[in-house]
Amino acid sequence: RLKDAKAAEIAAAWLASAPEEKLRDIAVRCVRELDLRQHVEDVRRLLEDDDEPTRIAAMVALSEWGDEASRPAFAPTTA
Repeated sequence: RLKDAKAAEIAAAWLASAPEEKLRDIAVRCVRELDLRQHVEDVRRLLEDDDEPTRIAAMVALSEWGDEASRPAFAPTTA
């Protein structure tokens, strides 16, 4: 939340290759808080993650960023 450059670097690294579910979730939350939209592709990839909190964090970040390309992944469907 302090917009620390080192935090942004660590969050980006975790986002790209975090082996642990908890780190992916935190990484998404950090890149969202830091508004690191240049990592939108990595966040989109996590919409299909096995970990539910990670998927939710990705949805929140992408919806806050207004990412139209990912909208179909979390838009309500009509029956």
